[in-house]
Amino acid sequence: MKCRILYLKWGITGEYDVGLAFEKLPFEVFVYAAKPESVDYDTQYLKAVGEQIVKVQCDVVFSLNYIPIVSRVCQLAGVPYVTWTLDSPEIMLYSKTLSNDCNRTFLFDREMCRRFAPYAAPGQVYYQELGTNVERWDSVTVTREDRERYGADVSFVGSLYSEKCPYNQICFSDEYVKGMAEGLVQSQLLVYGYNFLAEAMPQEMVQRLRQEAAYSDLGEDYHQVDRELLADQFLGLKCTEQERINMLTALAEKFSVDIYTQSDTSCIPGIHNRGIVDYEVGMAKVLKCSKINLNFTSKPIKTGLPLRIFDILGCGGFLITNYQEQLQEHFEIGKELVVYESREDLLEKVEYYLHHDAQRCEIARRGYERVKRDYRLEQQLEKIFS
Repeated sequence: MKCRILYLKWGITGEYDVGLAFEKLPFEVFVYAAKPESVDYDTQYLKAVGEQIVKVQCDVVFSLNYIPIVSRVCQLAGVPYVTWTLDSPEIMLYSKTLSNDCNRTFLFDREMCRRFAPYAAPGQVYYQELGTNVERWDSVTVTREDRERYGADVSFVGSLYSEKCPYNQICFSDEYVKGMAEGLVQSQLLVYGYNFLAEAMPQEMVQRLRQEAAYSDLGEDYHQVDRELLADQFLGLKCTEQERINMLTALAEKFSVDIYTQSDTSCIPGIHNRGIVDYEVGMAKVLKCSKINLNFTSKPIKTGLPLRIFDILGCGGFLITNYQEQLQEHFEIGKELVVYESREDLLEKVEYYLHHDAQRCEIARRGYERVKRDYRLEQQLEKIFS
């Protein structure tokens, strides 16, 4: 008998591709698409999901990213709730519902697994790297007009984070806290592959930064871990913003650089802001038509690999990325993708690969073949449901 899965869609990037991947697997999948007004207390959503569980007589409920209210209803119904988290920071994982024994929580970052395992039922937090829909990327054809429109020496698809960085909303009155925060951000920008922000914050700074940021409690249904939350949401995202601005500014001074974003890029002279592209088709054309695609991993992702890496390689794009601890578990650095270790190193590698077409294309080919062989979405879902 086939496993019956109730797949909850609630507006997360990648849900469409996961749906396509399920079609290739020996499951019966029933989709319920609705976004809860509150991930904790939307009783109408809770009731609707409960009705769907009974209606389809599912064996498992599944969603991308964790929804606390779904864990509540699955706990009551006695049905396993499987989640695969694609984002970091992910505040909802601090929900006390994570300890419900119905949960099977899959995270793409080993450090996240270490962080959240103590909050969950024993043995119910698992590591699972991400994947991508190679077959769908293959179906996106590139015309001569597309190459003229999207062709670029260097491209980056993503946010600068300036418009969604809570740190930028702080009006500092405490010079000690402001100086410490700025010092930590600048120090972290010099280090690749290791995030020390949380451990480097003195307890006095944690308390005073919380006051400066007017950071309120998450609520009685959540674990309040101020150090981790402030390090990720405030300092970590500020580091991400500054790294992207610094790197793209340096690149735009020497090369032709396109960015696809809704962020304000007026602070980066010479960059070509092409606006936004849709994830399903437009992004793939950018990745396929650019000589070099960039990835700057958000700092709250401590060790894992973001979806952008798999998408770029799955589209057959050439990738230069920052170093992450888990990269060597999954890819051959220098053969399937290229890693930079400093701003100067990034500039040198962009210069080199723009002038070595054959090498660049061979690395892109190998990266594509690796993702096609080992990191297709249906393969990753098979691992989860095994």
